[in-house]
Amino acid sequence: MNIFTHLKENEIRSLCNHINMPTEATDETIRVMNTYDFSNLQPYFDCLFDVKKGDIAVKEMNEILKDEADKGFILLATSLSAALYTQEQYHEKGISDDIFYDTMGCFSRFVKEHKVSYGVYGFDRFFWSYRQLAQSLFRIGTLEFELAVFPLEDIVVNGKTLLKKNEPYLSIHIPSDARIDKANNHDSYHRANAFFAKYYPEFHYNMFYCNSWIISPNLKKVLPETSNIIQFLSDFSIIKVDEDEEGYKTWVFKNSNLTPEQFPEDTSLQRNIKQHVLNGGKIGGARGVIDKNLF
Repeated sequence: MNIFTHLKENEIRSLCNHINMPTEATDETIRVMNTYDFSNLQPYFDCLFDVKKGDIAVKEMNEILKDEADKGFILLATSLSAALYTQEQYHEKGISDDIFYDTMGCFSRFVKEHKVSYGVYGFDRFFWSYRQLAQSLFRIGTLEFELAVFPLEDIVVNGKTLLKKNEPYLSIHIPSDARIDKANNHDSYHRANAFFAKYYPEFHYNMFYCNSWIISPNLKKVLPETSNIIQFLSDFSIIKVDEDEEGYKTWVFKNSNLTPEQFPEDTSLQRNIKQHVLNGGKIGGARGVIDKNLF
């Protein structure tokens, strides 16, 4: 695939418009498209469409661009060009543009999250986003679902094997703009089952799986039962808890380097977690599963 085929202003602007990219970020992307020679990235472009080779593209392109001030927007332009190839593949499979734009909305979301964290628009999630380009990860409703194979040892709870080593499963990811109330969560699970049965019938999975701070049972100590987070985690059978995992800092406080004393208190979630941690409590992270047949 040729990196330049879709690297055209009208196509990139149209895509950015469909995925609600901030105008300033779109303009920056177009600027680097008109000033940077992308030909040195061509040898690794095809890797973006293969989830098993995506990390090669990440490593090699990052090395090529390590001294470029516009590195983030160069990688964003490359990714958006690749996304338009992915759209063609969606069309061949009959997958709707609604799913495509929802899935590729990750790029706008990442750019906006960069602004929240650093005060300027930017793109620093190239290490992750090849999953969307390679049709390994899809946004279906409020949640994202990634095709995966379980790499760990069998999960056995109360004598029952829930997930076997090398067994296919759907990994759940929670976008920062997800509305995770019970109705939206269950709608996503239902729709995901229908989607993968229709478009990936060869992918035989039994479990949804999540590894995140957002399903840590410790959150029940700081949030009411009616909270959306508690509604989300209550669907999971928790199989492991890591008390010392601190991923919540990035997602709740937008900065993993803050001490508890520095945590902002702009939301009730931030205030509750801050008070809990200052009092010696932990949030941690957890792994959990949901039987797909429940939906």
